[in-house]
Amino acid sequence: MQSESRKIKSVRKQLETISKEIKDIDYQLKTNNIVTGFDLTECPTCHQPLGIGQAMNNVFSAKELEQSQKARKDQKKFLEAVLARLEESVAKKEMYKLYFEKLVKEAEYELKLVGGQETDVEARVVGNVYQLSSLSNKKAQLGEVNRQIKEIIEELKLIKKEFDDNKNKIKELRDNDVKTDNSVITFLSQFRKELDNFGYTSQTDITQVFIETDDKSSQQLFPVVDEGRNIEPIISASSASDFIRALWAYYLSLLVKGTRHPGFLIMDEPAQQAVKEEDFKTMLDFASNCQRQVILFCSTHTITEEYLLAKQKVEVEGKEQIVQIEKNLVKDIVESLNLQNRNVFINEIKFKSLEKL
Repeated sequence: MQSESRKIKSVRKQLETISKEIKDIDYQLKTNNIVTGFDLTECPTCHQPLGIGQAMNNVFSAKELEQSQKARKDQKKFLEAVLARLEESVAKKEMYKLYFEKLVKEAEYELKLVGGQETDVEARVVGNVYQLSSLSNKKAQLGEVNRQIKEIIEELKLIKKEFDDNKNKIKELRDNDVKTDNSVITFLSQFRKELDNFGYTSQTDITQVFIETDDKSSQQLFPVVDEGRNIEPIISASSASDFIRALWAYYLSLLVKGTRHPGFLIMDEPAQQAVKEEDFKTMLDFASNCQRQVILFCSTHTITEEYLLAKQKVEVEGKEQIVQIEKNLVKDIVESLNLQNRNVFINEIKFKSLEKL
C-alpha cells in the first residue's frame, strides 16, 4: 500500500507537469504568429536587446506544436487511468489492512488468554478492541459493496437509456415503414377493430398490436405485439382463446381488406380453446355480413366457455340438467342470422366433411 501510495504521488506530479506543458503549448499556438511578426530588436522603453532573432530560430511550426500537444494529451489520459487504478487498489488495501488488524487483535487476545497474564480489566479492553476491529472491518466491507452496487446501478441506468433510445428509433423506423404502405395501414386498422369486437383482452392497449413490415423478419406481414422489452409474435403474447380470436380477426380482416385476396375463406373448427359463446356469435355475424364467401367446418356441439361451465354444473347437480348443454349452438346461431335476412346455410354432415364435399 505504501509502495502504491508513493506511485500515486509520482503520477500526480507527472500529471501536473504535463498539464503545465499543455497550457504552455496552447499559449505558444496562440502567440506564435504574433512573435514571428515583430520587427523590433530592442525594447522601446529600456532599449535592452530583445533577442528576437535568436528566439525566431527556436520557434516551432504550428503543426509541430499540435503534434507535441496531442502526444502530451495522450500521455495525460494514460496517466489518469493509471492513477484511477492505483487509487482503487489502495482503497481495497485499506480494507485488507482493517482485516489483518482484526486478525492481529484476535491473536493478541488469544496469547493473553494462553499466557494467563491478563486481568479482568485487560480482558474486557482486549475484547472491546476486538469487537471494534470486527465491526470496523464489516463496515468497510459493506461500504465497498455499497460502492460497487451504486456503480452497477449507474451502469444499468446508462444501458436502460440506450435501450429506450434504440427502442424509440426502431419504433420510428417501423412507423415510417407502415406509413409507406396504405394497404397495411388499412388492414391494421380493421384487424385491431375486429380484435376488440371479438373480445381480445390479452393486451389492454390494442395499439401495442401491429403488423410486422420488416422484410427481413420471419414474422413479416403477421401480427406481433410490442411488449416494451421486445417484440413477440401474437401467439406468444396471447392466451390460448385470445389467439383463436386473433386468427378470426386476421383472416376475416384479410378477406375484406386484402387487395389480392381470392375472395373466400375456409376455417376448420374456429371455436377452439373454449372461447365465449358471445364472441363466437359475433364472429359468425361478421362472417355472414362481409359480402364474401366463408365456409366453416364446426362441431355440432361446439365446446364454448359456457358449455364447459354448464357441464361442470351438471356433474355437480345431476343429469337432469343435461338438456341445457346438449344443443346445436351453430344451428341456433345460423337460424338467428337468417332471421336478419342473411344468406347463411347450414349443412349437417354425419361422417367426414371431405367425403360429403
